[in-house]
Amino acid sequence: MLVSSDANAAQSRAPGQPTRFYDDIGCLAGDADTRAEGTARYVRLASGGWAATDAAWFARSGEARTPMDYGVLAFASEGEAQAADRDGQARRWPAVMSFGETR
Repeated sequence: MLVSSDANAAQSRAPGQPTRFYDDIGCLAGDADTRAEGTARYVRLASGGWAATDAAWFARSGEARTPMDYGVLAFASEGEAQAADRDGQARRWPAVMSFGETR
């Protein structure tokens, strides 16, 4: 996928496979190929850095517009994610994967 902006970007690398790039965190969450054992997944944080999905906290924003309209944002801290979430909840990666499945 062509990534025109990395503001909401994500990437994954499964063992023996090339790196896959996404312009929206929700696209990473919905890609079944990224669930294989040993796959490394990274997301762009709202602050501009990068983090592994297992280390990041996530918010589902009602206001933010992401490239594919999932509205999922990644944060370094639970408090930041909770403040940005439309329901006031900080979420971990397994919850975000369910957003990708239900779209």
